[in-house]
Amino acid sequence: MFARLYKSNGPTRCHLQHIETSSSEGSTEVLISHAQLYVFAEKFDIRALKELVLKRLHKALLEFELQLERTREILILIRYVYENTAENSSHEEPLRALICCYIRYQMEEVLDKPDLVHLAVDLPEFLQDFFKQILTRLH
Repeated sequence: MFARLYKSNGPTRCHLQHIETSSSEGSTEVLISHAQLYVFAEKFDIRALKELVLKRLHKALLEFELQLERTREILILIRYVYENTAENSSHEEPLRALICCYIRYQMEEVLDKPDLVHLAVDLPEFLQDFFKQILTRLH
């Protein structure tokens, strides 16, 4: 079983739907290339491209089987996203929201990793967004 994520009624709402999958496709390059394209679209305010990239990255994350040896790939993605997108005080940044939502549902695989602790120290915005996702789920 793989946890399938999808957004509903806004960037902070994230739900689980279980589907069967045997695909182990997905790589750092694919995930990062989606994030790079999103950053490009953000820079030039190409909204349709941003939406398309979010959908494609969402799909890539669905197909990405997060296993112990692959957690580093997700941590690289988190670092790239937070170093290349701006925090927005008026609303949640959609790419950051998607990444935090994914991490929230994959907590068992990533929370005990020392690299995640280093990432949280280096990128306090990630830690703040991550806890907002958890609190949203609790309410």
